[in-house]
Formats: sequence, C-alpha cells, structure tokens
Amino acid sequence: GLTYEKFIALSEDQKSFLVQNMPMSTRNLLLDEARNNPSFAAEGKDLITAQSGATELRMIKLTQISGIKGYDADGTASVFVSGSMTFLRLQDFGVASGIDQRLYLTKDGTILTGIDIGPLKASQGDQNYDITSIDHDTYNVLIIYSRPFDLYYAYAKFIKTE
Repeated sequence: GLTYEKFIALSEDQKSFLVQNMPMSTRNLLLDEARNNPSFAAEGKDLITAQSGATELRMIKLTQISGIKGYDADGTASVFVSGSMTFLRLQDFGVASGIDQRLYLTKDGTILTGIDIGPLKASQGDQNYDITSIDHDTYNVLIIYSRPFDLYYAYAKFIKTE
C-alpha cells in the first residue's frame, strides 16, 4: 500500500531505509513519478536585496549548470553580494525532478567534502539561497544530490576569483 504520496510524506531517514530495502523496480517507479511532478519557483533578485537590507547587488561569479549521470539540468548559477550577505542564485534553472534533492557547495564535487545549503526549492525556475557563512572560493562546486537515493543530478563549478 505504499503510494508515491505516502512515500514523499515520510521522513528522510524513513525514505533512506525503504530505498535501501526495496527492489530496484520499485525504486525506479518512485523516481519516474518524481520526474513527472516538477515543482516551480520564481524568486526575483529583489528578494536578495530585501533579505540583505541593502540596495546594492553585485554579481561576482557566474557559471553554467550541467546535468550528470544521465540527468538533464540547465541554467546558470551565480554568486551575488548584497550588503554584508552573499547569495547563490539559480536562474533560468531546470533539473530533472527528484525526491529530497538538496544543494551542496563542495570542494571537489562530492557531498563528502560539501556543505549542505538546504533543500532545492524547486526543480524549475529562479531561486536564491543565503550562503553568507560559506567560503565560496574553497567550496566552489555546486552539487544537486538526493540522499535517500544516493543520486547526483547536477553540478556547476565556479572559477576561483583573484
């Protein structure tokens, strides 16, 4: 009696346990259902200045997002500074929808060296993330990853600034 809706409502630990113990065919059915249920966001750059309380907004890095391991992804990832805060912005963004996708900034493209930024807000559309406390020169590879399924969906590598 496990439906997609019931599975999605479980905690991440419960999902991980079930995924490890389910047949591959069931796992693939869940992932197929996720791909058929994209989510959408439309956050403007004005939300960055509103959150920072500053009027200044300066882009300091920009790179293309690419899909990995057979997953589609596109759009740009950029780093913006506004006042004393720093933000990661995904623009014209799209990635194959998945379950419990999270954003990481990493040193080498694996989550083991990464800092978890939090859950992906949506699989499609513009979105902003506060990364003020993260050294984006050291943690310069963005990864989109699903912990329960141990799947890497997308990456973007920023060039270190001088």
